[in-house]
Amino acid sequence: MDTKELQYFMTVYEKKSITAAAKELYISPQGLSKIIKGLEEELEVELFERTPQGMEATEQSEILYARATHLIYLINDLKKELSIIDGKKSVLNISATFNATTAVPADVLFGFSEKYNNVQMKLKEFPNETPIATLLQDEYDLAIVMGHEGHEHYTYEPIMTGRMVALVGKDHPIAGRERISLSELNGRKVVLISEEAGRQHKFVEKCMELGSEPEVVYVIDSVVTARKLCREKDYILITDSITEAANEDEKCKIIELEEEIPANIYIIKRKNDYDSKKVSMFEEYLEGTSIKTR
Repeated sequence: MDTKELQYFMTVYEKKSITAAAKELYISPQGLSKIIKGLEEELEVELFERTPQGMEATEQSEILYARATHLIYLINDLKKELSIIDGKKSVLNISATFNATTAVPADVLFGFSEKYNNVQMKLKEFPNETPIATLLQDEYDLAIVMGHEGHEHYTYEPIMTGRMVALVGKDHPIAGRERISLSELNGRKVVLISEEAGRQHKFVEKCMELGSEPEVVYVIDSVVTARKLCREKDYILITDSITEAANEDEKCKIIELEEEIPANIYIIKRKNDYDSKKVSMFEEYLEGTSIKTR
């Protein structure tokens, strides 16, 4: 039994459905069923009664759910203590999406290990579409992402706040504008920076809400490629104010959107996870930088 299996069990318990829980966790229902079955075999109990109405928790399941948060804490605390006894240098494992690392200054991120040389920071980048559950697998202490918030099993702490903006080449017909509304983008060719898979892009969501219909020609990860399309093809890139402040492009013009569409960068952690000292140190470190004011 590991913490991931317990978290999967807790999701099934809360959703009362393998299908709903699998959707929340971004895994297949078959894979999740196999995990729950394996957990039942390991514990030698039946955790759920499979009924037409869903997964009904048994008495044993009620007990396990009540203890699961504490068990996760103890397991993570034990890992920490064993690492200290073994004399290993502490490692802070961070996952991050491409758009987040494009926006967050590298010197700020890697300055953490320079300040705390007893903690080695390891950063692994993932495509923007990567599900949050993948970014917060057991080996990662926290994730840094730009985009949606609201997954019930995770906590979100904004470290940089921004909004979506339009970016065009200097020769684009709307390059003389300082602001533009979504209704004025009707029929215009737009490029989007991709966001988490399985969720509606915030720009598209806002357009649908207001009845605007721009033509989305590409949804891609790379800001560099998106800017090239913007300059060479006369497309409109929907990007964010944080990225553009950190990566100015003299061949392009930023145009404010009249409608407010948040584009924040978050630190995300597992809600029931043990908050280790190294994670607290990293958060305190960020508090002491200029990153919060950008």
